Amino acid sequence: MLFIFGLLLLLIPTHTCVEMFCRFNQTDPCYTSLGHKLNLQMVMNTRNVELKFKKGTDSTGDPVFTVKNNQLMENIKYESIRNRSVFIFNKGTLIINSVIRSDSGTYRLEIYDLIGTQTHAVNLTVIVEVSPGEISLIVLGSVAVILILLVIIAYHFYKKKKQLKPTAESTPAADVENPAVCSHSTTKKEEEEEVQYGEMMFTPTVSNNPIKEKEECVYSQVLAH
Repeated sequence: MLFIFGLLLLLIPTHTCVEMFCRFNQTDPCYTSLGHKLNLQMVMNTRNVELKFKKGTDSTGDPVFTVKNNQLMENIKYESIRNRSVFIFNKGTLIINSVIRSDSGTYRLEIYDLIGTQTHAVNLTVIVEVSPGEISLIVLGSVAVILILLVIIAYHFYKKKKQLKPTAESTPAADVENPAVCSHSTTKKEEEEEVQYGEMMFTPTVSNNPIKEKEECVYSQVLAH
């Protein structure tokens, strides 16, 4: 368990300082990861232009902020972006720190000249992905949960087996007592049979003597006559 927690601690701080760079004139979507720093370059310079940065696919999108005369006018609706971002005027770049999931979406940049005429409009899709570090944390977390469950199950079976062991040992003891009882009862039965056998052997001897005496008496009487 300590090994797993050590791996988690090693992975947490490794992916929070990565910077991603995207431009509004690129044709591919802008990919970034959770916790990364995102640089969105809008124009090379903000002089003599007005920038309207919106979240949406057309002019009806929700305004995020407006840049005019090197001043930034922010919209209250996207205060979360304002609290995590900074705009570099001389580079025309918006830097968003610690990207979150809600930063995903399509953004629209509209450029106006000093008299208010729109000169350019372009969209950029920002896709926030799960960082490799977060995937590793999820995998390690799942492995840790599985290991904990296995340990609990193994401990449960071990405890159950330990409880059943004394019962199994007490059964032979009862078996040892039973033979003694059986032996005692068998000995008693044999003694009773010997007594009965003695009676049977003794009875014929007692009953035969009167018969012989009677026959001798009859024989004497015959001789006397």
